Amino acid sequence: HNILRFDITDFISLECPSCGSQLQITKDIDRFICASCKNEFIVKRSGGIIALQPIVDGIRNVAARVD
Repeated sequence: HNILRFDITDFISLECPSCGSQLQITKDIDRFICASCKNEFIVKRSGGIIALQPIVDGIRNVAARVD
């Protein structure tokens, strides 16, 4: 059996910007869906800072550039 094992240091704790639920994501994840509110986010990392951007915002930006 293939079993994935994670150490507590492999996770980053964040708060969902939409509903405020506590989230734990792995350090290598780049997008996820909140289990509570079902909103999807892109994880952006820059200079040690982690930000969550809703996928809907990203789609609006692409649509604005295409128009």
